[in-house]
Amino acid sequence: MAISCNQPLPQDLYKPEQPRLRRNLSAVINFAKYREEKLLAYSELQEHLEALVADKEGLEAEHEDLRAELQRIQDERAAEMPVGVGWGVRTWSTAAG
Repeated sequence: MAISCNQPLPQDLYKPEQPRLRRNLSAVINFAKYREEKLLAYSELQEHLEALVADKEGLEAEHEDLRAELQRIQDERAAEMPVGVGWGVRTWSTAAG
């Protein structure tokens, strides 16, 4: 069983035959339609991806701001607490009482 590959030949350009010309033009048109269809889908996905990346960057910036605010609040609390007293920290003087 032989598999033929109908590639364009030089004679298709300088002396085209109607059936081959029709087939070649049909192939070009089909490829153009296929490409346009896939390009549209790709463009939609690309736009969606860009929106997601922008959202992610905004959320990361917000997360970093909240992390810095939390650290500032924890530092303020630590500065207000007497030495040796903190979250879950028990010293000998508080453990006996």
